[in-house]
Amino acid sequence: MIELIKKFFIKFPKKSKKYKIIFILSLVFYIFLLSIVTIKVPYEIVTPGAAGSALEGIQIGDEKNTTNIYSLGIYTKKNISILEKWMALVNKKIDLEPYDKSTDLSPTEYYQFGKTMMDIGNTNSIIVAYEEYLEKNDPISYNPYIPSKIKFEKQFKGIVVTARPNYDNIGVRPNDIITKINDKMIYSIADLREELIQLTTGPEGQLNVMFSLTRFYKTSSEYNTIVDHKINYYTENDRLIFNIGLGLEEFFAIDEIYPMVYLQETNSIGSSGSIMTALAIYEIISEENITKGYKIVGTGSLNHDGKVTSIGGIKQKIYTAATKGYGFDIFFVPDDNYEEALEAYDMIFENNEPTFILKNINTFDDVLLFLDSLEVKNG
Repeated sequence: MIELIKKFFIKFPKKSKKYKIIFILSLVFYIFLLSIVTIKVPYEIVTPGAAGSALEGIQIGDEKNTTNIYSLGIYTKKNISILEKWMALVNKKIDLEPYDKSTDLSPTEYYQFGKTMMDIGNTNSIIVAYEEYLEKNDPISYNPYIPSKIKFEKQFKGIVVTARPNYDNIGVRPNDIITKINDKMIYSIADLREELIQLTTGPEGQLNVMFSLTRFYKTSSEYNTIVDHKINYYTENDRLIFNIGLGLEEFFAIDEIYPMVYLQETNSIGSSGSIMTALAIYEIISEENITKGYKIVGTGSLNHDGKVTSIGGIKQKIYTAATKGYGFDIFFVPDDNYEEALEAYDMIFENNEPTFILKNINTFDDVLLFLDSLEVKNG
């Protein structure tokens, strides 16, 4: 190869002017193409993804589960190439956002965060589905002397740390479970906020608190520890804002459940499918056709109390549901995302009849009430 290169440059001066121009232009073009596909820029893109069963990685009981309920995923990429940035700028289906590696989660941290949030989302889906069933269909199950086909008990374990940007292996770690602040038990994120408010001494400042934690060692065993943590705070619109620097979610353990729910590892991350997972679980354990023949899809992060919170990538999920031939009839979307979702929905169906109903929701009950109001689908 080296000899060939040497011969080429020996002969090159003798080539025609036209040949030299074409060669130089080709070389410049090659370097240009190589640059735009290899040089990275600090941006993140969000693109449409795919739909999948709301019971992906979940098995309820011993019999095969089938469902007509689906959730949606998106694709994200950080530190993209120049070419990918240019493509995003001209493609209305793709969102482009700045990515700051000094403050934002790294790709590895983001993946870990997504897996933690998926575990929490699945747990919340189970909690909401089983408790909703027991409240509406089986109230006597709370009497221990009367047998029931559905059993469920949960226990609050603490506040789990879902993420800590730029974690340096000191102090609070991702997946730690906070149980106390300054040796006082806390039972919710609201409790934590109230305790922090009591510690403030003015409209702004810094707090140095002690968190009691349950920490897992190599995922197999747990131990308790205490760590110091600094929290800055300030006042905005007469409300104290605490910059804890941690992603936090309330965490419950399931003490008793029947029928059993088995969770398998999947490639999915995040909790945005949890509202549809809860609906699918509810349909299985209730043994009712609550979807009435409609093909259901939706998105939304479900809290353990049944509230549905906003998610990212809503525009891309609308495009996924509308343009990939899935044949959905109803799309449930969190109320906080509804305006953006409706904008994409109206754009897609500007010149055509909408192929599905876009329905905004705030709670799991909103989903059940809407489906209950529908007639059974013909055909």
